[in-house]
Amino acid sequence: MEDDEPGAPLDRAVAVPSGTDVLALARAWFPEAEHIAGSRAGPARRLVGARFGGGVAPARSDGPGLLRMTADAGLRGPLGPSAAGVPLAAGLEDVYLVEASAGDAVLTSWLLAVARRTGGAVVDGRGGVRAPAAAEFVGLTLYAPDAVPAEVALAQARSVAPMMRPVAAPPTETYRLAFDTPYDGTVLVSLTTRTQLPVVLMSLAPEAYGRYAYALTWVPSGPAAEACDTVVGRLARGRIVPLVARLAAALSGVTGGTVVDTGGFVVTPEELRP
Repeated sequence: MEDDEPGAPLDRAVAVPSGTDVLALARAWFPEAEHIAGSRAGPARRLVGARFGGGVAPARSDGPGLLRMTADAGLRGPLGPSAAGVPLAAGLEDVYLVEASAGDAVLTSWLLAVARRTGGAVVDGRGGVRAPAAAEFVGLTLYAPDAVPAEVALAQARSVAPMMRPVAAPPTETYRLAFDTPYDGTVLVSLTTRTQLPVVLMSLAPEAYGRYAYALTWVPSGPAAEACDTVVGRLARGRIVPLVARLAAALSGVTGGTVVDTGGFVVTPEELRP
């Protein structure tokens, strides 16, 4: 049963590594998110998980509080692992209970995006645990203030993938580059001009991003097109994810801007490093 169907179990908790800055993740989707209870500040903690690169989180609440996401929904926490009511994977020490009067499709999508981003898990009202793979969706988008010519982008891309080549682009794209991998399909770099930008960018200085979007996507082929939970699929994604990250880092060197992942969260330059 899909989560948005009548009778589907409501999500009741999200579990993340200890010290995860859930408020920052909330504001990436819900700009008005705020702590409204349990706001006594504790010491800053180091973010846990490869996706965060060991960065330092702002001071978090000392004990459980209410993180208001919308007028009708919020999270209560951080609580200990036992609050989830089900066994959790090692390392998931912070549990936030969902407080919502009804199912919210956007909140559900955010919970899964957070779990994917942090290596966490979502627990539904029936005790089901979903732990989406971080590499389930492969793709990054660089939002830059300037559009560089195709030949400049190609030169940067070739510093990472020497066989990158220009290809025909659809009318919605300014240009498109493609790299055919030996086994895993094709990686595309496409430049478009966006009128709608991710919410997370609105919290940044205007010069830190722009409407020129360099989308890095993967088109798997053959065995690599299998679902990510297959051995072949996981191996392919394990090769493609760092390649896409290196391409994004190379392009940002000439375009500036900010990289956003498929979950709508900012990816820092440190995270793009091999």
